[in-house]
Amino acid sequence: MRLKIPSSQHSEAIAQLESLWDVQLQGPKLADRIVVDGEAVIAYGVLHSFTEGVQITDPSLSVFRRAKAMDLLIESALIETQKRGLEQIHAFVKDPKWAASLEKHYGFVRNPNTVLIRNL
Repeated sequence: MRLKIPSSQHSEAIAQLESLWDVQLQGPKLADRIVVDGEAVIAYGVLHSFTEGVQITDPSLSVFRRAKAMDLLIESALIETQKRGLEQIHAFVKDPKWAASLEKHYGFVRNPNTVLIRNL
């Protein structure tokens, strides 16, 4: 087995692998690689770039003022993310009320998968 940088000749094999899984391979790539065994492409990996939104407010302010501040910050985050050609903003949320607010007011959706993070 060998690790290789894919070329256009590997597109069909990558598409075949993609059809076997419910994954998103589209989007801005930092890098991608294939694993070949002989001439067969047996695996594909892509490293996507993504945006994580981090917003904090002064907890001593009224809920109204904090919400207005969040509106401005999230609107800015959406614009900046789109400018960079990215398609998603990720939010890692501890507070269930904040998660519900992001869903209700800003269009965030829950990811049904388990999110894993690897610190380097």
